[in-house]
Amino acid sequence: MIKLVASDMDGTLLNEQGNIPSHFWEIEKNLEEKQILFCAASGRQYFNLELLFSSIKNNTIFLAENGALVIFRDKVLFENSMSKKDLKEWLQIASSLQNVFPVFCGKNSAYIEKTENETFLTEVKKYYHKLEMVDSLEEISENMLKLAICDLNGSETNSYPHYKKFNAEYQVVVSGGIWLDIMNQSTNKGVALEKIKEFFEIKYDELLVFGDYLNDYEMMSCGKYSFAMENAHPKLKEKANYVTKSNKDEGVLFTIKQFLK
Repeated sequence: MIKLVASDMDGTLLNEQGNIPSHFWEIEKNLEEKQILFCAASGRQYFNLELLFSSIKNNTIFLAENGALVIFRDKVLFENSMSKKDLKEWLQIASSLQNVFPVFCGKNSAYIEKTENETFLTEVKKYYHKLEMVDSLEEISENMLKLAICDLNGSETNSYPHYKKFNAEYQVVVSGGIWLDIMNQSTNKGVALEKIKEFFEIKYDELLVFGDYLNDYEMMSCGKYSFAMENAHPKLKEKANYVTKSNKDEGVLFTIKQFLK
């Protein structure tokens, strides 16, 4: 019997307009009635996820910042902040590349350096509800959960080759078409999801999990019923135990309904 549903957001649960499908709420009510937990597992900021699921906040586990922060009912269940010792070099690389913008992700807010690039500003505001502009990211005093890189020229082919050398010490992952995340080596959605399973006493065959991109890769090993979306990255499809319909065709909701029958 399923006791936990964990789903990525963008390209997975959310539709192509970045919205939660309208009949998700009816399905979530069915999950609640059957005492099945729901986890929003995303690279997004906690405050952004909290806003998306404000009506069911007390019934939602928030796995934010690709696993660097897990919150349930305003209580931090897990947090994994990182060293800033290489931040200066990361920022220098970003500034040397065209259309590449770093985002300092803290627990209390996200921070970007002052810019008038409207394309970037529109993109970053989709994922970060609490966002501050500063003169330099090196001046931020709060702990860093991750450094996100918004690469308008394509993260996998443009910026990743410049950051992949840090993989020996950090987790450097392509998290979307124009997004790259640098985190602690021990930070990923899979590690965070295992912490959630332990906290709520969820077994391997009691988890239903969905994802579409490489930042979902480790999650696919956490549960027997791991599903990659039809629109998922080829490597994720290889890793998952199953493939479901695309986010456009509401594959997450379709699959959950099959398990609720």
